[in-house]
Amino acid sequence: MKKYALWALLLVAIILLFIIIVGVDEINLTEREEGDCKMKDSFQIFFDGQQIISDAILEYSTEYSTVEIPLLAMLRALGFELEWKNEFMVEIQQKEKRYSLDVTQKTLSEEFDDFNYLLMPPGDSYQPIFRTDKKEIYVDNRSIFYFLRKAGYILRVDLNEHVISIFSANPY
Repeated sequence: MKKYALWALLLVAIILLFIIIVGVDEINLTEREEGDCKMKDSFQIFFDGQQIISDAILEYSTEYSTVEIPLLAMLRALGFELEWKNEFMVEIQQKEKRYSLDVTQKTLSEEFDDFNYLLMPPGDSYQPIFRTDKKEIYVDNRSIFYFLRKAGYILRVDLNEHVISIFSANPY
């Protein structure tokens, strides 16, 4: 009888060990999923060290290291001229360059050019942010990166400090 009790005790110990191991994996999986979710918080946006937008409540994702950017407010603060041609089309002008932002097609292209500056590189699994809220358009920092680079700006995002920094690529 004692022999069976020892075997039963050993079996219970093995089952408990199995439950503990599976439980730890489940806890780790949950932490990983929570760490990669989208969140909202207040961000500051700076241009060449000067604050241009304060306390913007923006959605961000730690999974892709992205944050949504209030595109039109940012472009105005950088000195771009914006004009709504209709409820779906915004004309953007930077000195002698003209761009068109089509809200329905989710495209941002230079005049006389079909290249969409909001496109992601081929094969990228990331789904870009593009949403409208009243008269503001939100895009993520990865989507707007190439447009800002072409326009002469460098974009840096610090998700830990909740800071978006834009620098003139050529400060002279």
